[in-house]
Amino acid sequence: MATNIRVHLTRISAALIAGLIAFAVLWQLNSERFNLRKAEVEQLLDGYQQRLSSEFSRALISVEVLSGLAPNGPNTPEYFERISASLYQQLDGVLSLQLAPGGVVTYLYPASPDSGVLGNNLLRNPVTQASAELAISTKQIVVDGPRSLQQGGLGIVARQPIFIEQSFWGFATAVFRLNDLLDNMDFSELSRAGYQLAIVVERPDSSPFPVLNGNLDTNPISSTTLRLANLHWVLSIHSEKNSWIGEIRPLEVLIAALFVALVAAQAGTTVQLVSHRGLLNSIIDARTRDLRQREVELNQAQHVAKVGSWYMNQGDLVRRLSPQAMRVLSINDNKQNIAGYQSQVLPQFREAYYSFLQSSQNNTIEYKVNTSAGERVMREVMHNDNGQLVGTIQDISESQMQLELIWQQSHFDQLTGLPNKQYACELVQNYYNASSPSSLIIALIDIRHFKAVNDGLGQKVGDELLVAVTGRLQSAFPDAVVLGRFAGDVFLLVLDDNKLHGELIDLIQQCFINSVQVTDAKRVVEVQVGLAKLPQDGVEVVEVMRNAEIALHSCKQKNHQPAFLWFNPEQLHALQALDELDRSLRTAIAQQQLTMVYQPIVEAKTRKLVSAEALVRWTHPVEGDIRPDIFIARAEQNGLIFSLGREIIQLVASDSRNFAKSNLGMVPLSINVSRAQFFDDGFSAFLNQQLTSQFAPAQVVSLEVTESFEFTDYAGLSAIIESVDYPALKWSLDDFGTGYSSYSAIGKLPIDNIKIDRSFIAHLEESTVNQSIVANIITMAHTLGKTVTAEGVETEGQCELLVMMQCDYLQGYLFDKPLAPNILIERYAGRT
Repeated sequence: MATNIRVHLTRISAALIAGLIAFAVLWQLNSERFNLRKAEVEQLLDGYQQRLSSEFSRALISVEVLSGLAPNGPNTPEYFERISASLYQQLDGVLSLQLAPGGVVTYLYPASPDSGVLGNNLLRNPVTQASAELAISTKQIVVDGPRSLQQGGLGIVARQPIFIEQSFWGFATAVFRLNDLLDNMDFSELSRAGYQLAIVVERPDSSPFPVLNGNLDTNPISSTTLRLANLHWVLSIHSEKNSWIGEIRPLEVLIAALFVALVAAQAGTTVQLVSHRGLLNSIIDARTRDLRQREVELNQAQHVAKVGSWYMNQGDLVRRLSPQAMRVLSINDNKQNIAGYQSQVLPQFREAYYSFLQSSQNNTIEYKVNTSAGERVMREVMHNDNGQLVGTIQDISESQMQLELIWQQSHFDQLTGLPNKQYACELVQNYYNASSPSSLIIALIDIRHFKAVNDGLGQKVGDELLVAVTGRLQSAFPDAVVLGRFAGDVFLLVLDDNKLHGELIDLIQQCFINSVQVTDAKRVVEVQVGLAKLPQDGVEVVEVMRNAEIALHSCKQKNHQPAFLWFNPEQLHALQALDELDRSLRTAIAQQQLTMVYQPIVEAKTRKLVSAEALVRWTHPVEGDIRPDIFIARAEQNGLIFSLGREIIQLVASDSRNFAKSNLGMVPLSINVSRAQFFDDGFSAFLNQQLTSQFAPAQVVSLEVTESFEFTDYAGLSAIIESVDYPALKWSLDDFGTGYSSYSAIGKLPIDNIKIDRSFIAHLEESTVNQSIVANIITMAHTLGKTVTAEGVETEGQCELLVMMQCDYLQGYLFDKPLAPNILIERYAGRT
């Protein structure tokens, strides 16, 4: 180790010294070349400065000549055209010549009436005013630009003020194409030498303007500044190579690297040769210590892994065991009789174990054996080296138990003990492949209202119900191909059609004709079943399973009675239509295709507008108007109700601000809220934010909640209601009288208003029963301090009866249909 360090240090030291020498040589070569290149560049730059100065001087002379000749001759267009034509032909790059007596462009050559130049007052035009005033104040030529020309390229404008007897007479102006001036400069010599010229104009009133190669990102080798009238032209020469290091030739770097490598290698080899004998001895000692350490580590590893070793000659009756092998087998003798041990191996593994020991090749076996510690699982690995057997033995009982537990948990439902969905499908596929039955019936059995039981009575009761249903199905269908748990409250039942005794639907109905015992009560179980056949409804098990799911979905969608539905392709089409509806609704929400209408709510006695209920509408770009009961119900099923509900609240908030600005004023607004929205953790915060910052200030808002059988968490709903901190927020119980427990809800929820369902109002005139129910609801609500609104009022008779019953508010087509926001404003402005 010390020798290696010494060799490495020697190589590193030699490499450093050689590298410093090589670097010094390369530095000197590069510096000399760089200085030569810089001198060459400065000479080139001086030449380009002189050329550019010459070109500009030739260009500006036209302005000076024009300013000297034009005022002294006859002030006629013919005279201006004659002298301008002479100048125009003698100078390159001139686009136009102008004469502006009093600052107004009066003469232009070449003439261009449509250019918009003639008549331009240079002292008033915002584009030319600054440069014109500068020329007058300095009494010198002022150059304006560079700027882009309509004819293409860049141009500059030279403007000479003309004074006659110290009085300002006007301007002589020449417009030059900068590209033509630069074209007269030959850059080929610069390019051949590997350089690029950059020209940048520094203007006092704006940022620097790049004229030529202004985007070069390398530092210039040399630069100089040329003053042209009021502008500074910075000329700089850049190298195509990034820095001075580019002067170093690749071959020189390669030679330097080879020099460093050779010096380092030679130095290291010299040290190695000197210490070779000592190094060999050190290696031998290190290898010996390493082998001893490995032996210790191997023994420790075998002890931890419960791995022992053994050896014997093939055909011997005894094998010798290592100490660890003795511990694995729970014996104290290192000599083991093979025949006696083989008798301890469990019968189903003995023949395989005998073949293992007689094998002429390397082999592995896992088997179970009875030891003094009990039944254990062993793994043996054997290597046969020309009849000399050497092997290892390992106790894998614990790992085997873990694998079996993992397999059990990944293939079976832990609550019911039934195969899970994935394993059940695998079992069905295996049975179908092995038995080739003519027909398999696949039934998916769903427990109706299970969620209400699980949420309302607790998960413990729900789990007991699932276990009870499992027992019923196992008892009713002992010969089922597969009975599994397909999903939360859905069971998979697969039957061989040829072995089915009786009608399946009758058998399932009989299975649940009697109530089941759950905790301390008996409960009636209702099911909905989707059915499909293999291969009639699909050639693959997965396909038929999906079709059975479609049938179950259709059965639940239509609340089908009786609750059994066989698959047919129309169900798939219906499901695809629902999927299309889902996509369209998602797009409608995202692209703000939804609109709101408002149905007036009036005071019963005076029929004056007291509030308006917000109702959402959706006009599909292809299908036209979609009924709200269709897309709202679908949104509650597919989870879009959360985004739909938020979009509705945002739309109503926007309308609220518009109402407040109009003659309608601060009319109270009612918004329907789905019970599903209360399961949205962020709903309370969102509602608070909208009410306090997006609605019109102090807007009275009433949220209408529909009570139903599925929603019985009154404590949770009350907590959400109380968490919204908005004084002008009211709560209303919608569709009252149609729920399973509406009368209990009215006392458990902190609501302000009750809306009687329209089904009671529709037959109010002819039904004394409805009259009694409605009268009792109103009396009860008033007793509890609640107001009452009757929905669906369409006749004067209904209105009179409700007024007689002292109903507070009325809503229906008798008063008005739902109106667009602008129509509501027009119709009810000043009537609140």
